[in-house]
Amino acid sequence: MNAAPLWPVVGRKEAIEMIAEGLSENRSGALITGEAGSGKTFLAQEALKDVREHGYVVSLRGSHTLANTPYGALNVLLRDVDSSYLNHPVLVLSGLTRLLAEHSDGQQAVIFVDNAVDIDQLSAVALAQLARNGAIQLILTATEPASLPHAFLSLRDEGLVTNVELRPLTLTQTREWLAEALQAPCSQAAVRALWKNSGGNVHHLKLLSQELLESGALSKAQGNWILSGEVSVHSRAVTELIVAKIGRLDEGEHRILDIVALAESVPLEVLLRLGAAHEIDSLEEKGLLELDHRAPRHARIHSPLLAGVVRSAVPQGRSNHLRALVIEAFQGDTLQPDIKLALAVWGLDCGAALTTAETVESAGLANDASKPNLALRLIRSLLDDAQTGSSAAEEIRSLLLLGKIGQARLVLGPFRKVPRPLLNVAQRVRLLLAGSSVLLATQGGGPGAAQQLDRARKEFEMAAKDPALAREDEAIFEQLLLSEAGARSYSGDYATQVKVLTDLFSQPVPRSSVFRLLGGSMLCEALAVTGKMEQARCLAEELLPECHRPESVAVAVQLAIPRIRYALLWGGHLETTASTISLGEQSAARTHYQMFNATELPAAIVAAAQGKAGVALGLLNPAIGQLRVGDAEGVLALACSAAAYAHALNGNKSESQKLLAEAAAQDRRATYLVERTAQYFAALARMINSTGLDTAPGSSMLATELLSMAGEEQQRGATTLELYCLSAALRCAELSGNLAVARRLSEASVLADGPFAQLCGKFARAVLAQDPSMLVAVALEAAEQQNHRFALDVARLAELRSVALQDRNAQYLAKRLADQYRHVLGVRSVGSEDMQPLTARELEIARIAAHQASNREIASQLHVSVRTVEGHLYRIFRKLKISERSELLYSFLEPETV
Repeated sequence: MNAAPLWPVVGRKEAIEMIAEGLSENRSGALITGEAGSGKTFLAQEALKDVREHGYVVSLRGSHTLANTPYGALNVLLRDVDSSYLNHPVLVLSGLTRLLAEHSDGQQAVIFVDNAVDIDQLSAVALAQLARNGAIQLILTATEPASLPHAFLSLRDEGLVTNVELRPLTLTQTREWLAEALQAPCSQAAVRALWKNSGGNVHHLKLLSQELLESGALSKAQGNWILSGEVSVHSRAVTELIVAKIGRLDEGEHRILDIVALAESVPLEVLLRLGAAHEIDSLEEKGLLELDHRAPRHARIHSPLLAGVVRSAVPQGRSNHLRALVIEAFQGDTLQPDIKLALAVWGLDCGAALTTAETVESAGLANDASKPNLALRLIRSLLDDAQTGSSAAEEIRSLLLLGKIGQARLVLGPFRKVPRPLLNVAQRVRLLLAGSSVLLATQGGGPGAAQQLDRARKEFEMAAKDPALAREDEAIFEQLLLSEAGARSYSGDYATQVKVLTDLFSQPVPRSSVFRLLGGSMLCEALAVTGKMEQARCLAEELLPECHRPESVAVAVQLAIPRIRYALLWGGHLETTASTISLGEQSAARTHYQMFNATELPAAIVAAAQGKAGVALGLLNPAIGQLRVGDAEGVLALACSAAAYAHALNGNKSESQKLLAEAAAQDRRATYLVERTAQYFAALARMINSTGLDTAPGSSMLATELLSMAGEEQQRGATTLELYCLSAALRCAELSGNLAVARRLSEASVLADGPFAQLCGKFARAVLAQDPSMLVAVALEAAEQQNHRFALDVARLAELRSVALQDRNAQYLAKRLADQYRHVLGVRSVGSEDMQPLTARELEIARIAAHQASNREIASQLHVSVRTVEGHLYRIFRKLKISERSELLYSFLEPETV
């Protein structure tokens, strides 16, 4: 069992400062408000720590039992006062002033009133008057500020006390809070699960965290906390907390709370048919119910934790009765998908009969809402003889969303032997599309997936010719189109993708929002990869607002967002990509943004592409641990490759090589762009890791790997990927003067548009001109594009070239820029060169150069190229912290020669 964490004050420091402000001179104190469990008492005690050192503190607590007893809250202070005083408020005030003056001994008196809502009116009047007179300062806490005694409310309304409102922790605050409490970073999955189930309530968060620690569901992996089990929200401690919180509700309030908890969300108009308006208002005032302000307005339970406990406490008979009342209350209204799904699950829980069609439809809605486990539960509630082709297709879809490829294949197996006439067109097509999806996610499954898709299209063609077999639904046809587009994303046939999807979107046929989002994101990806970066950026700007719409289908958004982000990333729009990831705390609360590949990985890839190794590893280290538990999206290889590159940048060769080996061992197939991104980072990592080799050919050989990749992308028409590979190879010191590579980069840059293509063109021209000033200009432009790794590499090359040309002005400027970019990236030097001794070959070249031999003479003597000599000399200068060739004289000539 893990030791109990020390819960910090992260996310509440501003509140403590506001409390301190309320206790400053000419102020009467502070009123701290917030829901139960928000940490009001804890923060008040934290603020009082400083006060106790130089002041006199009295702690009181409001009590429901003493709320109607005159001066009941002050019994501790008034026990030494003559009881006859209690009939005269003026005498009470005088007596309290005297007592406090005696006990405080000239120090500031501060009275802390916890749960001030249950303070009797006379005590409140006395304390408020003492605060007005300056005899005391008050710190008050209240869960329901509207229920405070009038005397306290007057202090607030007149601005005499500082009002400190504690809101639930945001996702960012929760991440910081958990990391400080647990003394290590938490994976995004763990943070989101705890934040979502606690609703950001500090006390609930503590209880849930402790539960997961004790059960082992929150475990440590290589120094980071990951979620390795289910989040339980029904432990004894949590249940007792919730029961105590709702214990005072009357029968009407209880009924409303039960209904909303079981239905998850109920339109306010419907809820008013089931209960009185004052009951709903009361639950809202108590912080148990919340109403969103979108039309039509809906009511939901404030906290998922509270909703879960309430649901589990409703007996089955009462649950069935309440469900019948809710269905009747809708009175034929059109049910929204989320309500239809909730009613189906409610029926499943309370034993109501669901038809096969209702069950399959509900499973589809669950998958659309990105709740595959719920979809599986619905499908698997069907009896064996009730299973259909459609139910199997939804089950496979759920398993694919969970990354369980093997199980999906097992579900598909029996239906391959079902006679064709026993399945209608829609069922046959759905199964064929499901089969193609399973094969696409399997290594070597591409040809089989193509066959499945071909058969599905033929089924549609037969249905169109036969009047007795009409297509069941246009949505099925859209699924076919999207499946075909998805297959092209896996194969990397982006040229065809652009043509087909552009033609489809140009047709005057109305398409669903799901098709527009998924098809649009695949077109955006294909445009970016084929060099049409500006078109991709414009399309991304059209699609992203659709992703942010609450009514958008969650699973479609989750699949579209990473494609859009990778398109922007490869298009060189690093700053734009980063901004699309920071969607704000409200967006983060929605299911849309809870997939790793939609949020955490793109942020890490942007940081890695920029060369910010520390930032990238901060995101990747906990994420890789989480992905090792379950890689539903097949992105572990990409995460490992990006982390390997980041470690290589930091000079951690051994860790980089371990991650490269792990990436290579992954057998889950991803889309072509994801796999190619992983290969790109892996090639960069291997190239940097080779820096310590005795001879240059090792590094040149690995740069050749990038050139080979560039050739493959050229044949594929993936111009943007070709640009990245060529520019990375050309930035390698050993190839920095290779004019053939520079010409290839220049030619490819003309075939693409956008800022990165323009940058590559300028870089190629600078290399062809062998002009260090032009290289400096390229470095500056790369930095403006937030591509600091590119900027650093080019600045280093400018410095290397200026040394060769003995251009001291260009050398000074290039060196200053390189140092500036190192500072931005948080690295001391490039690769693993800093603080390392010279290699044997570097030592040999340095000794020859110290005798004032030219680069050409050294190259001839050692039988290597001039560029190889320049590359070695550059690294020698970096390691020895020198800037001029003449400085080698004092390091490598014998003493008598100097």
